[in-house]
Amino acid sequence: MDQKIKQEVTVFLKEYEAASNSHDFDNVRPLILPEAVYYFSNENLYCIKEIEKAFTETFNTIKDEKYSINEVEWVGLSDTVAACVYKFHWIGLWMESRNQEKDAAPMFW
Repeated sequence: MDQKIKQEVTVFLKEYEAASNSHDFDNVRPLILPEAVYYFSNENLYCIKEIEKAFTETFNTIKDEKYSINEVEWVGLSDTVAACVYKFHWIGLWMESRNQEKDAAPMFW
């Protein structure tokens, strides 16, 4: 695996994590292609509008959310493709109590 490419996409994931933690989709949107596909444990999202809706609902539902990306596995990485699977963790106020959930989410761009 090309170390320069791996370093670039690792930096990208950190930027994505920070943008998500801003709780403002305007910061996340530039990092997601309009035709992106997100696979979650409870649903699949097939375009930027669906992804924005899910992010916005989450931002409005989970207060003080802190999101983190962990255990990144690169399933495809080249100068034209980067695909990984990772575990994300969140903690925040949901329904007036503090909850934490763990899930897996693939990332394709």
